[in-house]
Amino acid sequence: MRDVEEKDLILHGKRRKEEALKPLVEVRKCRECGEENAPIAVYCVKCGKVLSFELPREEMKKRDEAIRNLTQKSEEATKRLENLERRLKESKP
Repeated sequence: MRDVEEKDLILHGKRRKEEALKPLVEVRKCRECGEENAPIAVYCVKCGKVLSFELPREEMKKRDEAIRNLTQKSEEATKRLENLERRLKESKP
C-alpha cells in the first residue's frame, strides 16, 4: 500500500522521485576505484583496498571551519566578560 501512496505523491508533484528512490542506508564509495560498497564493508568488493572510515574532505573542512568559528566566538565572549568584570571592579568603591 505504501508503494501506491509514494507513486501518487510523485505523480502529483508532492514528492520528488529522487527522495522516494533514496536508499535506506548510505553506501561507502571506494576512494581508489569509486565502487559502491556496503556501509559495514572494510574492504572494497571490486579492488580489495581498505575502505577509509575518515570523513570526506568537504565534511572535514566544514567541521574544521565550525570549530574555528566556535573558538573565535568563545575567545571574544571571554574578552567581553573580562572587560565587564574589570569595569565592575572599577565602579565599586
